[in-house]
Amino acid sequence: MKSSVGHQLELLQTQRDKLEMEVKELLQVKREHDQIYESAKSKLKELTGKIAEFEINSTNPIITEHAYLRYLERAKGIDLAELQKEILTAKIIETINLLHSCKIPFGNGLSLVVRNRTLLSITEK
Repeated sequence: MKSSVGHQLELLQTQRDKLEMEVKELLQVKREHDQIYESAKSKLKELTGKIAEFEINSTNPIITEHAYLRYLERAKGIDLAELQKEILTAKIIETINLLHSCKIPFGNGLSLVVRNRTLLSITEK
């Protein structure tokens, strides 16, 4: 029969061996994630460069959607709060809260595109 100390040592060594194996597996997962991260970072840098090049070489100034929106609101007098009420009816809100991500028919041949409870776009069917 093994001594109590010998048994405890064996248990600790078994725990250590299992933990060493887990650490090796996690290191492999980390390396794979590092590769994915570096690849995404490289793609982001490339896209950022392309955007900067496009902006520099554009023959006309670029107008953002935000600028269009502010122009419609301030120069054309369109009330954005009223538009929001018109779009986000109680039924639309209920549908978005239920489905979170979806395409909702809106009428006049339009659909609301929703992802993660955020209205992203209004498209033609």
